[in-house]
Amino acid sequence: MDKQRVIAPILATKRGTAERAQAFRDLAAQSVHLIGGTWKPVAERTLRDWVNAAETNVADLLPAARKDRGKPRVMITRRWQSGCGLPDDVQERIAARLEEIARGLLIKGRSDRNVRTLCSVELQKLTAAAGVTRSKAQMATLCDVSPKWVQRFREMKVVHAHRQDHKRYSDKHEYHVKLGLGFLPKPMQRPC
Repeated sequence: MDKQRVIAPILATKRGTAERAQAFRDLAAQSVHLIGGTWKPVAERTLRDWVNAAETNVADLLPAARKDRGKPRVMITRRWQSGCGLPDDVQERIAARLEEIARGLLIKGRSDRNVRTLCSVELQKLTAAAGVTRSKAQMATLCDVSPKWVQRFREMKVVHAHRQDHKRYSDKHEYHVKLGLGFLPKPMQRPC
């Protein structure tokens, strides 16, 4: 939503006048905010805050940047993170270990599906070793690693290609300039 566009009619009026107060009431009665496919009105108090921010510091109208921007919010899976009941430092240790295992398997040339299966089993072992006691079926559901998590480490496939077949690696991953003689005139032709 463009806050500046929404409060523009209010900013056009003079501060502290009855006309501005009426503009606040009129705009609060209108539906100007799109939420979930339906238009909703914005509260008068919110409009007053936006106008105050616009008149004092325009930067306050911008949405605040997330503090964890660029960092993954999910270590392995949301289900595991919320359902295992382990402290954050133990979860981080398990996630780091599982990441090492996934990278190692991909470097060795294992498929994504195989890495997912092996990491799910390893996560079950690590979680049980950390003290989580669940039935085997519950543990399998809790520790199921997603294909998206495995895709985080897809750059390791390039390392495998480099180690196994350098010719194929250089053909696929390195830039090659291809020169030919097609730009030269053919024999018995005069260049223009």
